[in-house]
Amino acid sequence: MELVKGGKITLREAGEKIGVSYRQAKRIRQAIRDRGIKALVHGNRGQPSNHRIKEALREKVLGLSREFTGTLTIPILPRNCGNAKGSI
Repeated sequence: MELVKGGKITLREAGEKIGVSYRQAKRIRQAIRDRGIKALVHGNRGQPSNHRIKEALREKVLGLSREFTGTLTIPILPRNCGNAKGSI
């Protein structure tokens, strides 16, 4: 965007270089003007996922996995638990 600001390239050329449309390049330029370079970072960065499991459930599952092998991890837990689904 510095090249656009300096008049060396057009906004359309800048958009092509970074792989976005002219319209999106306009949005990016405006966001940088308003909020600075931090505008390029997604607003939810650093926030926990909305799809995470509750901590209590996570601890219960890990506790059950340790009963089976002592060190079993979550990705391989379903293969080894068999009919233990009802106890979660």
